[in-house]
Amino acid sequence: MATRGKDQSKRKGRSETAAQKASRLKKTRETKAKKKKEKDAEAAKKAAAERADARNRWKQQLGINNGNDKSSNNSKSADDANGGVSDATNTATTTTAATATADINDNDNDSTEDNSEAQDAQPAGGDKEYDVVTINNPTINRVISPADVFPNLDYDKDKEKESDTVDDLDNNLGIQEQYVTAIQTQIQSEVSKDNNNINNQWLTAELRANDWWIRKERYGWFIRKWNKTREKEEDKLQENFRGYYRDVKIWLPDVMWPTVNNIYMPYCPTCKSNARVGPHCFRDNHPGRVIVGLYETYYVVGRRYKCHVCEGEQIKIKQELERVAKEKNLKLPKPIELDESQYTFMGWDQRTLGLLPYNKGSKFPAFLTHRAGVDKREVLTKLVQDVVAGKGYDRISKDILEYHTERYTDWHLEYEYGIKERNDNSINKKEYATFSEFKARDKFRGIVPTGQYLQHVHELHHESIRPFRLKEVKKRGARSLHIDASYKEAKHLCRVRGASIFKALVTVMNEIGEVRMQFHVYTDSHEQLTAALEAFKTTTESLGLPPVKLLWTDNPTGDYDYFVGQLPSLKEEQERLDDMCNNEEDTTTASDLPSYDYGSIVVYLIENFDECNINRKINAMLVDMKEKIIGLDAEWNCDADARGMPESSSKILTIQIAYRNRQGKIIVFIFRTGKWKKLPARMGSLLCDDSVQIAGVNVSGDLKRIGKDFNVSEMKSVEQKTRPNVHNLGTYARQRDVIQDAKHGSMVLLGQLVLGIKVDKSQQVSDWSGQLSEAQKRYAAEDAAISLEIYEKLKAMPDLTLRLTVDELVPGKKVDLVPQQGSSVPVASLNTRAATATLIGTQPCPCPPGIVPKRGNLRPNKTTSIKPCANSYVVQIDTIHAPGLIIPGYKMEGSNDVVSVGDIGKQQVVVPIGMLRNHVDSVEIRPTPARAASQEDARPRPSPPAVLASTKSIPSKHSKQPQSTECDNDGPRDEMQETDQVIDEDENDVGEYVDYDTFISEEFDAHMNGFTSQEISWLEAALFGGKEAASGGPILPCNDLDEAPLPQDLKNRYSVVLGDIFHAMNRTRVPVKHEAKKAYFNALRNAFLIWNPRKVEEFESKMRNDGKEDKDIEAIKYFSPHLYDECVERYAPAPKIMYYRVRAVYTLFGNIVDSKTKKPLFNTEAWKKANQVLKEIRRGLYSDPPGVNLYSKKLRSDGTVMRNKYGMELIECFRGTNRVEAYHRKLVPSVKSKNFGVKSADYLLDEIRHRHNHNISEMRREGFPKLGHYSTEKIDQLQELCLHNHGCVLYPGWISASAYKSTDETLDTIALHHSELHTALKSRHAELGKVSLTKDLQYMCDAMGVPLPPLPFTTEEENQLFAKMMVEHKEGPIDYEKMAVDWCKHVDPKNNIQAKLPCHLRVQATKFDRNVRIRTTMEAAKRKRAALKELHEKISPVILDSSSNTAQEDISPAANIVAPTQTSASSRKRKSAALGLSVALKQPAMPRPFLVPPPQALHAAPYVQHGGMIIGHKPITVAISGRICTLCERNGCPNFRTCPGRSSWKHCVYFNLDDSRKIPPALPKKTRVCRNCGVIGCKGVGGHKYCTNS
Repeated sequence: MATRGKDQSKRKGRSETAAQKASRLKKTRETKAKKKKEKDAEAAKKAAAERADARNRWKQQLGINNGNDKSSNNSKSADDANGGVSDATNTATTTTAATATADINDNDNDSTEDNSEAQDAQPAGGDKEYDVVTINNPTINRVISPADVFPNLDYDKDKEKESDTVDDLDNNLGIQEQYVTAIQTQIQSEVSKDNNNINNQWLTAELRANDWWIRKERYGWFIRKWNKTREKEEDKLQENFRGYYRDVKIWLPDVMWPTVNNIYMPYCPTCKSNARVGPHCFRDNHPGRVIVGLYETYYVVGRRYKCHVCEGEQIKIKQELERVAKEKNLKLPKPIELDESQYTFMGWDQRTLGLLPYNKGSKFPAFLTHRAGVDKREVLTKLVQDVVAGKGYDRISKDILEYHTERYTDWHLEYEYGIKERNDNSINKKEYATFSEFKARDKFRGIVPTGQYLQHVHELHHESIRPFRLKEVKKRGARSLHIDASYKEAKHLCRVRGASIFKALVTVMNEIGEVRMQFHVYTDSHEQLTAALEAFKTTTESLGLPPVKLLWTDNPTGDYDYFVGQLPSLKEEQERLDDMCNNEEDTTTASDLPSYDYGSIVVYLIENFDECNINRKINAMLVDMKEKIIGLDAEWNCDADARGMPESSSKILTIQIAYRNRQGKIIVFIFRTGKWKKLPARMGSLLCDDSVQIAGVNVSGDLKRIGKDFNVSEMKSVEQKTRPNVHNLGTYARQRDVIQDAKHGSMVLLGQLVLGIKVDKSQQVSDWSGQLSEAQKRYAAEDAAISLEIYEKLKAMPDLTLRLTVDELVPGKKVDLVPQQGSSVPVASLNTRAATATLIGTQPCPCPPGIVPKRGNLRPNKTTSIKPCANSYVVQIDTIHAPGLIIPGYKMEGSNDVVSVGDIGKQQVVVPIGMLRNHVDSVEIRPTPARAASQEDARPRPSPPAVLASTKSIPSKHSKQPQSTECDNDGPRDEMQETDQVIDEDENDVGEYVDYDTFISEEFDAHMNGFTSQEISWLEAALFGGKEAASGGPILPCNDLDEAPLPQDLKNRYSVVLGDIFHAMNRTRVPVKHEAKKAYFNALRNAFLIWNPRKVEEFESKMRNDGKEDKDIEAIKYFSPHLYDECVERYAPAPKIMYYRVRAVYTLFGNIVDSKTKKPLFNTEAWKKANQVLKEIRRGLYSDPPGVNLYSKKLRSDGTVMRNKYGMELIECFRGTNRVEAYHRKLVPSVKSKNFGVKSADYLLDEIRHRHNHNISEMRREGFPKLGHYSTEKIDQLQELCLHNHGCVLYPGWISASAYKSTDETLDTIALHHSELHTALKSRHAELGKVSLTKDLQYMCDAMGVPLPPLPFTTEEENQLFAKMMVEHKEGPIDYEKMAVDWCKHVDPKNNIQAKLPCHLRVQATKFDRNVRIRTTMEAAKRKRAALKELHEKISPVILDSSSNTAQEDISPAANIVAPTQTSASSRKRKSAALGLSVALKQPAMPRPFLVPPPQALHAAPYVQHGGMIIGHKPITVAISGRICTLCERNGCPNFRTCPGRSSWKHCVYFNLDDSRKIPPALPKKTRVCRNCGVIGCKGVGGHKYCTNS
């Protein structure tokens, strides 16, 4: 009751204030009306005089008075004395008749007027038509000159304050504020508890019907309804132009979604509960929050809510403070007041919107700042997209300003055309106020955010989403890391007073090409990477991700020891490689796998289309089947262009179906379908039968094509991938963990892994349209038979994506604990289980210590148990693999933190059944079935991992050979070409495998193109059995290189830290225009990387078949090697081979002299670099480790492999750091010419990184959904909702980032790891006390974990302090680490001295030395500079006096020859100033406005039609038929067609012959005329309120 009384007193006070304000405004309006009336009277007199002059001019043009009255000064008529026909008119109209004066009618027998009247008579002609052209020339009375338009919603970073928002209103409310205030008042009365009359809730009914919006189109309806409920005139609203109104959104969650238990009452942001939350009050200091849309602003109206629980806590705190003060007799300076911000809040508070159930908070349309906001769907989306695209915040602000001001201009045009339309159709023309200015607060009130404000919005938006984005990055594992640093990006971002804070941006990608780590560094020291790598290891262990096995960098020699020491998994892998080399195991050769037993199957070839025969065959097949399982394959011809895109493809030419009969034998039918017009009925029924299991590599694509080619509607209407009986073998094998990625699930690989056989795919691209050869028949039959056998083997293996059902829950059974959302094995880099456990039962389970249920009434000091429901079960955790997996239903005691597997440990816990899967016994984190030693039909071994395959699982002769990244002929590197193709499994093979070491001598000359035959022979002789080698002399001797070791002394070594080959090639810098440069780089690339010889032979054979000659092929290999690179794998050979290949190139090309410059290709520095590269090659830093798969096929969105125009499959490679450098190149345009602080730079990189990773996942991760947007947080919610509502998984290939616990790993700006410097900064900060920092610098300190920010040198005080320290430095080298610690003693931000890092001091020392040398040079040249100054003074032009001539510009030569004004001795000696030896200095001129165009530049009708409007002046041509009253038409009376004056002027009832108005009009009897406008036939004859011309 006390609260209600308080609210009533507040309302009473507000009503008295409103009355006083209304009285004051009434007096103001009366004063303004009086002044306006006086002003209108003066304007009317002036207009009357102008009209009289216009009539005289019009008469002269028609020849009235025979031209004698050239300056008629007739006295003013009665009409002029009264202000004319329209007292408010400000224009004079000149009318020119298009007809000649000879057509004027002067034969009126009843006329008694004088000669002038006869000449002005009505033209005759009955129904004759003629044109009247009217041109309006307005008279300018005044100039408005609106204020210039600029963005006006600003944000001050230093003061953290927004300006020009709706809170900054004075007492004079504008149109918008009055309108929104009325809406707030009405909704406040309707939702009040005292209002129980439903008839008074008209606004609420309107809002419910329009999603709680009042659109500006409904402003008139609201104002009329509002005015009907107001008794006082001052409370009523005046209806204005609709462009002055805005949309209004009402946000009252408890009213919008009323429920019995009031679950939509806003949650308290402090206690996170709405149990005792209720309405508090509406804001009285402003009606609503203004929101900036993309084209206009709008308002949101809400109210405050109060949490009585938190209010009670505040009261207790107040009482406790008063009690303590009373006990200790303390006198408080002022009474203790409650902090209302702790228990009252707005319904749209960002902290409470997300707590509303069922995602209702997302329906709030705006993203709010402190006192304003922007629209989420329009402005915020555009802001994020434009920033990523490289636009600066100021540029985006200008775009929004353009949209708003163009809409303002549209409203202005509508307003002015409305006035013109009303005045053109009415005699009583009115004067209207001009349209509001854009920024006028009382009317239009345009608001546009500045760049600073948009940057503030962008930062706030990313602060809310950043924790989830970090999880999105962390869930992506890495088996190999690719590291590179960008120095260009750091130059554009994070600058203070123009100086860069950071030195480089380090980006680390995984083997897929996703960014896994990214951070700024201050120096090149490895110490900067330690924190990031430690956090990465913690995340990898917590989430159970695979360990890192390989790492690529640009500096392998300098980085090797550091990375191997930091990553234990690299050390383990290096030990394995070393053991392999020490044991001298040949990992590149092995025995051949057996081919498929073609003789064990029965093959039937059906050549002709005999539907009855084919139907009988299908029926017999169904009867003879042992199980309803068939293997299916199809063949057709396909040609592709150079990009791999299909140019043309034939229809399906063969269909192969394999099945196993009742005796266990495989039967294959090959149907020749090239001439088929339709599919036989029984074959169509077989392929559409869901009870028949259909298996094959990409069999869904084959079925889709069969349905399309033969127009089978049943097959075309169904998405084949979704059929439960259609099994794509790549996905099927992936679900059983046989392979790591379905896109590698070709028949060749599956044949090796599942059946242990070699599959020949050489006939796949042959011509299938003609007579089939025996090889083609065998290929077609084997494809179908192998597909059937692979499926039968895989079917016996457990499906790791399935979860346990209720019937399978048996106590004591061992299970795997997996994520609830999505598949457990959708992505190659994510683990397939988090823990192993044992089923216990359904009895209540006590909570582990420190853990409590998420919901329920908890009693203190009592052990709480959870009873499983129908969809959960009690398990005992045995082994933990991913401690970060969240267990739903639990929370940490005393907080709302989630609970993970690691928090629970090896204890009993209740988990959802959807997290339980049948256990697969395996020692690996990824459950992998192992081959039984004693059973031949046991499950086969799993495939090697995607990056590092086991060297023993696949013999090396059949191991896939990788290819390098591409490079051009002129240099070592090409641009990395990313493809936007979607990754899917593919039905083709992965290529043949060769032992490259046995091919070196045979194909060496094929790779060393660009040489003469004699040069190649010399090199081949030196390498393989030359005289030097035979006699024991040096191999490939070169005076500029170290002596080459003998082959028996060179041991093969492999490294886990590898260097980028193209960086190694570029280490030896050569002259750009040297004539041997092109041949050198081509030979060096072929020395480092070896093409697959069989693929080369196949490719060249296809080119010969296409008409290419051998010389053309050689030219392509030399000048266009990218055609080879995109379809032929390349391999970096072992050190024992690579060393001699690369040394041969250095020896051969290094001393070649350019014929023009006479300089060799290598200088001394280049020879040193070459020698260093050869040493690194011997260490194995550029050789591919055995068993590593570095290639994948390029796929289209439909899962088919891309091919070039010769039919070769296109491939891509992830060797080296090429992808990272391409990412950096794309990053620079987004940050170039932008001035971002540390915080904005971090958020920008976060958004770019998120979009890049999402795109790469769509392209290269199997099963990853193609969403079309980047709001992945919504997909996490969808996964959970679909599982809860429908019991199904929406996206099987999706892993929810929210399912894992957060770790301490951060990105972008990382902590400072320098213990001494950190301690010194903390000590100095304690001495200084509180230090005022900008928001951006404070963010930098928080991210780095330091109290004071280390910044580069930017002030004079810092330069002076550095000079002082250099003077005090003793002899010897400078220890910059110690100097940085000593610098901390002088740090004082108030005196412009900031903390420094050792790198800052090192750079400053270099600058200091250079500046000292510059000053010394300047002092040494002091005398010469003085002489030069004297020369400049004497040899200079004469300065002329132009003080009297500054107003105009005269460039004539004579004008410049005047007396000089110089008074120096040299100038007095000059007798005259000739032309060219003098100059007249002019004052800078002001910018010029547009010049007024001369009359000849204007045209009578220069108009253009655009966008449904006329631009420019268009003469209005009116076609008039029949007789009209000329007097009425001439004076603008709309009755010119009905006036009796049509027969004779004297009968005109409105005007006299001198154009004066007849008052009142002399109307005939029974003539009905509107009394309001005087128009005959107006609807106003039935009442003035119906007048259409007023």
